[in-house]
This record gives sequence, C-alpha cells and structure tokens, in this order.
Amino acid sequence: EDIDLLSTLANQAGVAIKNAQLYEQVVLINEYLQNIVGTIESGVVAINRAGHVTIFNRAAEQLTGLGIDTLVGRAIAELPVALRQPLAATAEDGQARVLAEVELAKPGGSTLPVLCLTSPLRDPAGGLLGAVAVFTDLTALKQLEMERRRAERLAYFEVLAAGIGHEIKNPLVAIKTFAQLLPRKFLDEQFRQEFARVVGREIGRMEHLVGRLRALARPGGGPHRALDLRAPIADAVELLQPRLDEKGISIRWTPGPNPSQVQGDHAALEQLFLNLFGNALDAMEAGGVRAVRHHQAARVWPRPGHLRQHRQCSPSPDPRH
Repeated sequence: EDIDLLSTLANQAGVAIKNAQLYEQVVLINEYLQNIVGTIESGVVAINRAGHVTIFNRAAEQLTGLGIDTLVGRAIAELPVALRQPLAATAEDGQARVLAEVELAKPGGSTLPVLCLTSPLRDPAGGLLGAVAVFTDLTALKQLEMERRRAERLAYFEVLAAGIGHEIKNPLVAIKTFAQLLPRKFLDEQFRQEFARVVGREIGRMEHLVGRLRALARPGGGPHRALDLRAPIADAVELLQPRLDEKGISIRWTPGPNPSQVQGDHAALEQLFLNLFGNALDAMEAGGVRAVRHHQAARVWPRPGHLRQHRQCSPSPDPRH
C-alpha cells in the first residue's frame, strides 16, 4: 500500500511539475508577444468575442490618449468611435476592413488622422474569437505630402516667372513702339485709332497675365467652374516657351475641334499640365519637334471623359514631321 501511495504521489507530482513547466512556457510566450506588441510603433487593439478589450499596446495609448489600465478588460464602448465601429463590425462578420484615413478623436477635442486596418481573430478550427485593429498615425505622412506639394508649387512658380517674363515682353514692345511714334503721328487719325486698338489689346493681355498670377496666389485654389479643358493646356504650353527655346524644342499644340467642358479650377489644371509637360521636357533630348494633342473620347466607362496625349517626335528640321 505504501508503494502504491508513493507511486500515486509521484505521478501527481510529475503532473504538477509538468503543468508548472507548461504554465511557465505560456507566461514566457505571453511576455514575448507582449514585448513584440509593445515595441510596435503602430497602435494595436484586440477584442474578444464578448466585446472586451484584451490587448492595448503603448502606441495605442499614446495615439488615443487613453490609459492601458483603464481599457484592458473593459467593454469596447470605451474605445474611440473610429476604432470601435470597425472592430465591432469585424468581430461580428469576420471580414477584414481597411480605412485609408479616419479622424481619431482624442480627449480634449483634438483629432488625429490615422490609417486603420482590422482583421478577425480565429482559432485553429476557424472559429471567430474576436478582432484586432492596427492603426498608424498619418500626421508625418501628410506633412511630407504638404511639403511635396509646396515644392511642386515653388517649381511651378519658377517656370511661371520665366513664362510671364517672356509673355509680357511682347505687349510692352508694342506699347513702347507706339508711344515713341505718338509725338510725331499724334495728328494722324488712323494712327490714333490703331494706337488705341493695339495698346488696348496689349494691356488686356497684361491684365490677363496679372489675373493668372492672382488666381495662383490663392493657397487653396479657386472654386470649380465649368471651363474648356483646352484653355489650361494652351496656357501651360505657352508658359513652357522659355524652356523650349532654351532646349531648341518646338511644340506643336493641336487642340481638339470641339470644346471639352469640365468642372475644375483653371489655375490648378494649368499647374497640373505644366508639371506633366515639364517632367516630359526634362526627359527629352534637345532639338526637334514635339506634339501635344487633345481629343475627346467617345466613351470612357462609367462616363464620358477626355484624353490628353503627349507624343515625342523624332527631331527633324522639317516642321511637317
């Protein structure tokens, strides 16, 4: 009997030791996973099927402004709505979700732009255990995007300054010529009429240039209005003329026969096409003729659209090529 008792105690002790070892392994694995989750720069939040928060890492605490101790084990209702809604939906239907940009509300009324991805948590058999959300602060990315746009705008103004200087020279030369002739031909009625016509036309051209500069000075761009798409393309091609002359390149601009009405801002579209043409010009070799054509597509699904085509032609002294 004593031997049987000792054998039973030994077996139980062995089971207890084995359980202790397994528990220690589980604890180590959990600590390892917690360390991994804790060092991730993105916020990580997990909930179980009952809708209680099971994981809330340090980054999540920093991004949301909420404490780990106040959320782990609490109901999902404690989470900000930008995280609560997609998490609850994923835990309910098991479908992953990607929210490209949502505003994460923080205590105090401030918001933070974040990218949020949710995924279902499943057991080995495929059963739904809950959901996890990973969200990343987009503030730095948006700042880089603003800097990129600012750099593009500065580059555009450099081209614009050269183009405006080139454009304004012609009306000034015409006005100067007529002004020099005015004292000698003032009594000539035909000259005075021609003077009024030419000077008025050239001043109108300069007013148009000033208007374009004022439109570009609006930081947010102007309101969208109905306009002919050919107009900003033509203006962009015209502004490129100094750079074209510098590289010995001729542009043959062929607008489509019919107006291409779109809703947009003339200055913004002009800047867009100037950037596109400028990039193409940077990639071109000096000399030759380049063609820019525009025509309206018969149908572009799901609605009609417009086609802009840039074609590089082989350098040739013959303007027909």
